[in-house]
Amino acid sequence: GGSAAACTAYLLNLFDFSQTAPQPEPEVRVREEIHSLTVEERTLFTQTYRQAWDAPNSELKQMADDFLTNFSRGLHNNGAFLPWHRGYLLQVENLLRGFNPNVTIPYWDWSLYPQINQDPIWGSGPGQFSGDGGEGRCVTDDGPFGSGSGFALTNGACLQRRLGGGSAATEAEVDNLL
Repeated sequence: GGSAAACTAYLLNLFDFSQTAPQPEPEVRVREEIHSLTVEERTLFTQTYRQAWDAPNSELKQMADDFLTNFSRGLHNNGAFLPWHRGYLLQVENLLRGFNPNVTIPYWDWSLYPQINQDPIWGSGPGQFSGDGGEGRCVTDDGPFGSGSGFALTNGACLQRRLGGGSAATEAEVDNLL
C-alpha cells in the first residue's frame, strides 16, 4: 500500500521541477491517430518500442517498473493523474526518439471502433499490436507484443489482454459525464 504523500513524492522525484525547463526542440512533433498511420509507420513504432524495451539496462523497462510500483499508491486516483500521464508519455516518446527520431506516440480515437475487439489494430500481422489473450489471458501470438515474439514483461510474465466485446464510451456518454 501507499499514501498520497508517497505518490506526491514519487511525482516530484520523477519530474525535477527545480531545474530550468529544457529548451524546446526545433522540430514539431505530430502525433497522429493510429488508424491514419500506414502499416509501415505502425511497424516502425512497434519495432522502435521493442528496440527500446529489449535494450540492455532498458530505461523503458525501468519506467514501466516505476509505474507499476506507484500505480497502487494512488497514481490514477488523484488530481495529478492527467499532468503525470502527459509527462510520462512525453518521457516515453523522448526515449523512443533516442532510438529513432522519426517516431512519435500515436493516439487512439476510440470512436472509430467502439467495439474494442473489432479494431483492426489487434492482431499479429504487419502494423498490428498483437491480439487478444488466450488461455490465461496471455497474448501468445508472434505479433510485436506476443510471447511468440519473445516479448515478456519485466517480471518475465506474458502480456495479458482480455479485449472482450465491450464498447468504448460514446461521445454522448462522455458529454454526460462532463
